[in-house]
Amino acid sequence: MNILPQELLAEELSRVKLLALPLPESLHPLDIAVHRNHAFEPVASVLNVFLASSGMTARFHYSDYDDSLSFAQPLPHRDAHILWLDTARYGQRDVSVWLEERLAALRALDSAPVLVCCLGQEVRLSAVPACLVCDMRAILADLGDDAEDTRLAPFSGTRLSNKACLECARWLGLRYLSALFRPAIKALALDCDNTLYAGVLAEDGPDGVRPYLEVQHCLRELARQGFLLTLVSRNEEADVHALFARREDFPLRWEDFAATVINWEAKSENIRRVAEKLNIGVDAVAFIDDNWGELSQVGLALPEVRLLAASSPQATLRALHFCPLLWKPGVLLEDSLRRADVQANATRVRLQSAYSPQEYRQKLGICLTFSVNPRQRAERVTELLNKTNQFIFTFLRPTAQDVQDYMHRGDRVCVVCHMRDTLSDSGLIAIVLGSRTNHGSGEEELRVDELAVSCRALGRGVETGMIFALLARACAALDCQRLRLVWKTGPRNAPGLTWLQEHWPGEVGDGLATADARLLRGHLEGVIVADASPGEAGA
Repeated sequence: MNILPQELLAEELSRVKLLALPLPESLHPLDIAVHRNHAFEPVASVLNVFLASSGMTARFHYSDYDDSLSFAQPLPHRDAHILWLDTARYGQRDVSVWLEERLAALRALDSAPVLVCCLGQEVRLSAVPACLVCDMRAILADLGDDAEDTRLAPFSGTRLSNKACLECARWLGLRYLSALFRPAIKALALDCDNTLYAGVLAEDGPDGVRPYLEVQHCLRELARQGFLLTLVSRNEEADVHALFARREDFPLRWEDFAATVINWEAKSENIRRVAEKLNIGVDAVAFIDDNWGELSQVGLALPEVRLLAASSPQATLRALHFCPLLWKPGVLLEDSLRRADVQANATRVRLQSAYSPQEYRQKLGICLTFSVNPRQRAERVTELLNKTNQFIFTFLRPTAQDVQDYMHRGDRVCVVCHMRDTLSDSGLIAIVLGSRTNHGSGEEELRVDELAVSCRALGRGVETGMIFALLARACAALDCQRLRLVWKTGPRNAPGLTWLQEHWPGEVGDGLATADARLLRGHLEGVIVADASPGEAGA
């Protein structure tokens, strides 16, 4: 089953127990460079046990102990770089400015993402593309005096204690490195009885159950970060609705849930229904339940779903805290818009069945705004291109630095579309990355390096026109007369490939689609179309 071993969630980690855990055979390999001035080996020795929970394993390449961070030249390309520094070695000096300079030097040598881990002083960095700062103070806070072992430092190469090294491995493996390489989970499917509260609603009634306050507060915070909360419960729906209406002491409210499927059917089937309502794959769902029988049933029927055992409020909190892919280093605009946009889809479905396509678009008042090289939205562009699985074509999966290159280089371009209607603001929901090439025809071609549309934007009848408008703007930006898209078949991108076969304006062959840019005439009747000002697009 797709569930974290309890050894990874233990309040006090054991190196012996961690190393005894079997690792899956099929793991995605990573090459990670470690630039350090104190030992990383005590962390690395158990790090792969945690990384395996996200389907990854790492091989580490170490620098010498180097306080100056003088990177070797040429620097071999790696999948990621870790800066592992003990700032006590720099005395009272604030290393933030110096560290920014060294990061700029590293970025000039390799565009791979960087994880900065500084023991000691808090480091404050300006925006550095594809750079994530690890909060070492948060990792070590609960250990207190046990975080350091200066007695063994001359032998271990670090003043971090064994407990601290194990805790660092847990945070790096389950949180930071997972966030760098894997798209986050999109939705949480929640049981009710003895998961959100103590008691059984059908037996104890709405006044007899006791809320797990910390658990509900934690879930509300996850919702604020953009994770979609859903209810999948064996109860009468009217009873559960009445419970949330009656119990004002519940931190969670009924409107916090983006979808609810409450009945007496198998929970695996109901999780499928939740995924359909949210227009996401079941592999983007985590299921939380106190009943191991329910967890086992879902695990057998839907092995892609991540399972979290809610055997106690404390166990639930630890599972939520350390569940891989259930953590984001930052909150974007789209995160705050997501739940309202998903909930508005039910109204859109009703309108779509009641009106003609043109009337439907007019009723919605859809507005599309296009931006060329929107540098202030680079983080959202990177996020969307790395988590979209359904309407995507090349699986480029660019790094943050790659996205910056598309926005700054004269032979590349990034065009995005922002969508809103009378029901909600969907935010930035579609992207084209393109490069100017010439295949000997005498005409400049736009090579479509990636074309992606968020699943939340699908079904409103404007996909084709929106995509044509994106491509037309990309061709205009690079002065290209033709289009070339080399596409791949992925595990879940059938919606995108179906669109390609039915609507592409030119020829579609085996893995290759070409077209004349003059054929990009969309179908946007009744839709407001605008272009962002130069300041908004490229600030």
